[in-house]
Amino acid sequence: MRRRPTVGRRRVGRWLGGALALALIAVAAGAAGEVGEVRIGEQIVFRLRASVGSISATERAAIVNGRLERLLRDPGADVSRLSLVEQADGSLGVVLGSQLLIAVTESDAAAEDTELDSLASRWRRQLRGALTDLKPLYQAPAEEHGIQFYPLLIVSGLAFLVPLITSRFRRVQVPTVVGEVLVGILVGGSVLGWVHYDSWLQFLAEFGFAYLMFLSGLEVDFGLLTAPAGGSGPRRAWSAEPLGLAIITFILTVILGIGFSFWLVSVGLLKTPWMMALVLSTTSLGVVVPTLRERGLTRSSFGQALLLAALVADFATMILITLLAAALSKGLTFDLLLGLTVFAVFFLLLRVGQVLARRRLLARLFSELQQATAQIQVRGAFALILVFVALSQQVGTEMILGAFLAGALVSLFSSRENTELHSKLEAIGYGFFIPIFFIMVGVRFDLGALLRSRQAMLLAPLLLVAAFGVKLLPGLLFRQMSGWRQTLAAGMLLSARMSLIIAAAEIGLRLGLLDDTLNAAIILVAIITCTAAPVLFNRWAPRAETTRERVLLVGAGEQGLLLAERLRQQDREVCILERDPAAARRARRLGVTVHEVDGATPAGLREAGADARTVLIAVTSDDAANLAVCRLARAEFGVTRLIGLAGAPEREAEFREAGAQPVTPALSAVAMLDALVTAPTALSLFTGVADDKQVQEVDLFNSALYDRRLREIELPGDVLVLSLRRGEEVLVPHGNTRLQPGDRLTLIGSHEAVRDAGEYLRR
Repeated sequence: MRRRPTVGRRRVGRWLGGALALALIAVAAGAAGEVGEVRIGEQIVFRLRASVGSISATERAAIVNGRLERLLRDPGADVSRLSLVEQADGSLGVVLGSQLLIAVTESDAAAEDTELDSLASRWRRQLRGALTDLKPLYQAPAEEHGIQFYPLLIVSGLAFLVPLITSRFRRVQVPTVVGEVLVGILVGGSVLGWVHYDSWLQFLAEFGFAYLMFLSGLEVDFGLLTAPAGGSGPRRAWSAEPLGLAIITFILTVILGIGFSFWLVSVGLLKTPWMMALVLSTTSLGVVVPTLRERGLTRSSFGQALLLAALVADFATMILITLLAAALSKGLTFDLLLGLTVFAVFFLLLRVGQVLARRRLLARLFSELQQATAQIQVRGAFALILVFVALSQQVGTEMILGAFLAGALVSLFSSRENTELHSKLEAIGYGFFIPIFFIMVGVRFDLGALLRSRQAMLLAPLLLVAAFGVKLLPGLLFRQMSGWRQTLAAGMLLSARMSLIIAAAEIGLRLGLLDDTLNAAIILVAIITCTAAPVLFNRWAPRAETTRERVLLVGAGEQGLLLAERLRQQDREVCILERDPAAARRARRLGVTVHEVDGATPAGLREAGADARTVLIAVTSDDAANLAVCRLARAEFGVTRLIGLAGAPEREAEFREAGAQPVTPALSAVAMLDALVTAPTALSLFTGVADDKQVQEVDLFNSALYDRRLREIELPGDVLVLSLRRGEEVLVPHGNTRLQPGDRLTLIGSHEAVRDAGEYLRR
């Protein structure tokens, strides 16, 4: 008999044994390379490749996913407060309060070929971002009791009460935003626990944040970028001009901030220096502007230099923070270049807007739709905000940059003299969205983390010293244009920080560059600096000189001489610039100052003493010459009050683009005839036909009248107050109206009484 079947069975056995060995090897290899996916919803946040003891990577991922699911469904959980805590076994735990989400081990770091601290920070940052994006979907209308409005009611009520409370602090003026942050801390989880960071408040606060950046862009006056420090005399070095001074001051501030941040890293109080350096480099344009207005310094060369320094610091730090955030979250990849798309869209829309602005039909349509229920300009502004914010999100840059550029675009297209749109947008922002943002900053403030952490308690005073030091030292450059008291006051005012420092801290917190205790210390520094800086500035900085407003008339033709005579009768300081000797001789007969120079040249304007405080009126017979004078006065001397005679109505747009108010004789005659029909008495007062009465505007500088009711002030003779302009708002005054610094009052009365009243209000 043959034994072939035995041989076949042996071969089959060998084959089966080999296959079984290969299967075991494959199973072992698969077990060794097992990967667990940590998910939030359908999104894979990161993958686990290491086991812990007997728990495999997939089992670890399942445990973490269960914890995350419970966290998402907890309505009181504030997922923005994830932190890193060292565990007893040496691992780093990503925790929320006392709840552990995941323990990051040395095995995880080895599997990812990185350091333990770096991996833990990255996983914490990824978890926080994914949770923040998805959590609102778990808390929206699907909740048991529907939408809850009482948290918004509490926040809105506090927003209403805070200005009423802060206005009572007369000696130490507490900014409203500081009061909003403080009441947020009071009602938040740190103290009373009345308000939590739910999905609806999260959306409103985020939009308020974007709207605040939009209004910051809206405040930008791009004419300041080319305005010199003002005053006559020889041209100074570029470092003494406002723009050069602002750039050098900011560069020195950044250098000092970097040095201090690296020192914090060297002593173990900070892990990454770059975001902290930018946090220290910020300033608060929202504190600088009202403080300068209160002191009457906005039109002085010193005030303009401070405004420009604050503007450069705000704009530059905003761009640098955006670039740093993109680089750290995405790395130096092609995606980082996508951020330039936001700037490309900005310049594209700027060009398109310039072309459309010349279309008279479109301008007329917008003018017709800007009132009543249409409010087309406000709708367009909101659409523009959302265009830039959505674009910023799509290309991966921070929304603060997009919102700021949207505001800058509106600022470029809206006339600074026509403040109706600005007033509406500011009313919407400061009346609703922005207070919610600052109150929610306080709600999220972790006072317990600040008090429990010895590191934070040590870091807070160090940050406070650095916050003043990095501004005061570069601020010494202002000594070139002012005395020592003003120099110290300048550095102190630039030390004020609020909105942008909180924005930077928020971004650093989201990216894992800053922890909760450090964020709390930064907010504390913001509260102290923006409260103390204006108080110390007001103590050291002098008030603006109350000299009379000078009027420069370029051209001594018939219209120029008539205007000069009327202004002289109103006790205004008038100076005429005329290069024709015969015309100059005729002008001198009026008893006004005459400079026989060419007003269309820098030398001529400098000899006449043109600066930011003057009013320049170009009334030559040549439209092109009038336009050139206005452009030169604004670009070289910082003159903002410009009036130009435009004989041709089609040239009005060019005058407006140059920042000047055009006056067209043909249209002015029509307006005059219309006024003679509709309001002849009022017209006679303003034109001086009623010889015994005069109407004049006067700025309030007399500090003895601040905060006093109008009925408590005895004005000389028959003088009455017709109206009161306060910032961008025009008020109809009554007896209980309280006067405030910087108010502009419109007076009516006899010539001598109005003159005496003006001196009394300005003294």
